[in-house]
Amino acid sequence: MTTYMTSCFPDINVWLAIVVDRHVLNRPASTWWNEDHSDEIGFCRFTQLGLLRHLTNSATMKGHPLTNRQAWKIFDTLQSDARVRFFPEWPALDGLLKSYSDVNQAATNLWGDAYLAAYAAVNSTTLVTFDKGFAKYPVKSLILKPS
Repeated sequence: MTTYMTSCFPDINVWLAIVVDRHVLNRPASTWWNEDHSDEIGFCRFTQLGLLRHLTNSATMKGHPLTNRQAWKIFDTLQSDARVRFFPEWPALDGLLKSYSDVNQAATNLWGDAYLAAYAAVNSTTLVTFDKGFAKYPVKSLILKPS
């Protein structure tokens, strides 16, 4: 019998909504987090640093930024969940990133999304997001709905 591992790859906004109780999208993110049965839920360096950066940003945290130490504690708590791990950055990522971001215009906001979509694709994982814009990428995604 073949056993298949399931994995999910939340984007930065989903991670942030999971850990910030007063976040406007905390309820749908927390519901997904508590009800998801994936074997693995992954970070990459981009999502890790994005989460830490937002947790310590006054504007993002509505005037109540965390200290860097507090942000690390939240990250460590997430990593204590047996499902959470770092996914590898495979060599194929660069080619796919170039493919997803190769547009004939200046598109500064495309880089991060193209990277996350390519990262999810090369890791054969489901991208979890609130952003409907990810539907344009040929990658398996779960678009959470605000409650």
